[in-house]
Amino acid sequence: MSNIREYKKLWELLIFDKRFNGVPKEKQMEISSFAHVSAEKLKDLDAGEGDVRLISTGQFNGYTTEELAGAHLNTGEIITIPTGGVANIKYYNGKFVDSGNIIGVARSKDIKLKFVYYYLLFNREQLNSFFRGASIKHPYMPDICEMLVPLYSINEQDNIITQLGLSQCIIEKQKAQLKELDTLAESIFYDMFGDIVTNENGWDVSRLEEDCEVSSAKRVLVEDVVDDGIPFIRGTELTALNKSISSKDVRFTMFITAEHYERLKAITGVPKIGDILIPSINSDGITWIVDTDSPFYFKDGRVIWVHVNFNVYNSWYLKYTISKMLQTNYKTLTSGATFLELKLFIIRDLLIPIPPLQLQQQFAEKIEAIEHQKTLIKKSIEETQKLFDYTMDKYFG
Repeated sequence: MSNIREYKKLWELLIFDKRFNGVPKEKQMEISSFAHVSAEKLKDLDAGEGDVRLISTGQFNGYTTEELAGAHLNTGEIITIPTGGVANIKYYNGKFVDSGNIIGVARSKDIKLKFVYYYLLFNREQLNSFFRGASIKHPYMPDICEMLVPLYSINEQDNIITQLGLSQCIIEKQKAQLKELDTLAESIFYDMFGDIVTNENGWDVSRLEEDCEVSSAKRVLVEDVVDDGIPFIRGTELTALNKSISSKDVRFTMFITAEHYERLKAITGVPKIGDILIPSINSDGITWIVDTDSPFYFKDGRVIWVHVNFNVYNSWYLKYTISKMLQTNYKTLTSGATFLELKLFIIRDLLIPIPPLQLQQQFAEKIEAIEHQKTLIKKSIEETQKLFDYTMDKYFG
């Protein structure tokens, strides 16, 4: 934009807490200093509350107290770049304990650190391309330090930060609302059915296979996958479907032809609305209730199909029950040398309590009302995210 004052390289804007191989010494005349702990130690410090932020390289974010942080306590306004994995950059200002990050601070008062953070966030794809390695990738700092950052006046930087920060704050609050609604749903489930894993209410119990057929798909070979056609679902897509407003909002990347789909459908049948699909690698207890009659097929071995018997179970009750059992007993229910995986016979043998169908349906009505509220919030998040992305593109695109 016309009011860009100049471009500067990242090393001209930030002072890092490490010297990097391949970066000339004259570009790192100053080095900042921060304490770091191991990932295990970081999680051990998590107190669930406190004013000291625990900053990891991944998604874990906890809090602790100054007393627990002890000699590991840091204070300051920082940007963090993970030393391994992907470019999960973070911004923080305050007291913190760090694990596994490269930490950058502003080199002068002419640059707002949060402005640089937003620029790097906008260019995360480029930042990711500078992570190298065969297995675990690491940031190649000679390239990262040369990234060009557009600079505006201090007032304009503040204006950009305010605009982006407002959208980000709204999104964070809306995501917190979604978590509260999920907690409410869990509470309703417990209030109505008790501890379903131990069946504390003493409902009649039946093996899942006795009331519902539990099966998988016919194998689809790699050469059968095409660029367009009928969606082909794996565990990855199931996770996205479980989080989405509806299946219409999920972008599929693998397909089979309509002719192949019809052949498979004739052999195995296909899931119908209300059936449940379960990823085989699934420590989080992910279960998706089919919400569409649009054609799709799924991967054998990686997806388990529960043909719900609506005379015995309501889909929402069965979804929550299976999820609870997987979350609670995943390690004892699974097998595998390299990763823990659910097998068909495990799901077939699940002992499912059977409350009165009317009670299950009452639960479903409450959950559907909550899901409606979640849908409205998710749509609002999407709109706010569009505004956030537009603003980012306006100043950094």
